[in-house]
Amino acid sequence: MNVGIFFGTRPEIVKLSRLMFLSKQKYADEFSLIHTGQHYSYSMSGQFMDELALPSIDYNLGIGSGTHNYQIGSMLLKLERLIKEKDIDTMVILGDTNSALAGALCANRSGIRVCHIEAGIRSFDRTMPEEINRILTDAVSNHCYAPTTIAVEHLKKENISDDRIFLTGNVIVDALNYYLPLAKKRERIIPDESYGLVTLHRPANVDRKEKLLELVNALNTISVDNGLPLYFPIHPRTRNNLEKFGLLKKIKLNLIDPLGYFDFLRAMSESKIMITDSGGLQEESCILGVPCATIRENTERPETVHIGSNYLCGTTYSGIVEGVNIMLNKKPDWKQPYGDGRSSERILNLIQTLN
Repeated sequence: MNVGIFFGTRPEIVKLSRLMFLSKQKYADEFSLIHTGQHYSYSMSGQFMDELALPSIDYNLGIGSGTHNYQIGSMLLKLERLIKEKDIDTMVILGDTNSALAGALCANRSGIRVCHIEAGIRSFDRTMPEEINRILTDAVSNHCYAPTTIAVEHLKKENISDDRIFLTGNVIVDALNYYLPLAKKRERIIPDESYGLVTLHRPANVDRKEKLLELVNALNTISVDNGLPLYFPIHPRTRNNLEKFGLLKKIKLNLIDPLGYFDFLRAMSESKIMITDSGGLQEESCILGVPCATIRENTERPETVHIGSNYLCGTTYSGIVEGVNIMLNKKPDWKQPYGDGRSSERILNLIQTLN
C-alpha cells in the first residue's frame, strides 16, 4: 500500500496524531504525511506538530491563506501531481475542512481509495461551508469511519451502503487520553483560580460588527455578574476584527495569544466552563467532563446536547447569558459517547484491509 494521510489545520493534526504515530511505527514504508499548509502560521500548525512530537511531514503543499475556492483549487492541482509522482493509492482524510474536501475529491478523481474519519457528522445547516464539505466527502469515500451511532444513521439515510460504513469511535478520545497526563505536567498558563475559557472564530459570529459587539457584551456580563474571569486565547481572525471594529477597548475578558496544544488542553481540562463556537471543542469538553456552552444555532455534535454536557445558546445576548448560566450550574455527571480511546488503532486495521 501507499497511503497518504492528508491534513492542513490544527484540529486535524491533534485528532490524527495517534494515527500518524501508529501508522509510522507499524507501517513506516506504507504511510506518508501530507500537509496542505491551510493553517500556515507556526503558532497555528507547526507549534502543534513540534509539541506533539509527531513524525516529520513528508510533503507540504504550501497552500497558505485565501478564499475557499483558491484553497481547494490549489490543493487539487498540487495533490494531483503528488499522487501521480509518488503513486499514492489510498488517501486518509478527517473532518470537514477545505483540506478534507480537496483530498477526497482529488483522490476520487485520481481513481484511488478515500478513507474518511469523522464520517456522518451533520449539522443539517447547508449555509455552513463545513456541512457541504462533509456531505461531498462522505459521498465519494470508500470507507466512512463514523464516530457514533448517530453518525452511522446519518450515512445510511444518505444511501451510503453498509459495506462502506464502520463505527470506529472518535479519534479525539485517543488523543486526549494520551496527551492529558503530559499536559498536566506543564506549568500553568492561566492562574490557579476558577475561570472560564472562551474561543470564537466562526465568520457568522466574528465578521459583522453588530454581532461581534453583541457577543462581547454577553461575555462581559457573564464575567462581571458571576465574578468569573474569562480567558480568551484569541484566533487571529477574531483579533483582527475586534481591532477593525474598534471593540478591543470594550472587551472585559483576559485576551491571550493562541496556546500550544498542551497549554490549551490543561487550561480546558481545569476550566469551570467552555464557551465556544467550535465543533471539536464541544466533543473535547464533553470527554474531559467540562460543561460547554455553544454560541451557535445548531450543532453537528448532537450527542453532547443529548447527554447534557453541552447547551446550544444561540447567538443572541439573552440566549448566551442564559445558556452559560445554566451550564455554570451543571454537574459533570454524563457518560461520554465517543468510544474507548482505541479508534486510531481500529481505523489503522481497517485501512490495512484495503491492501
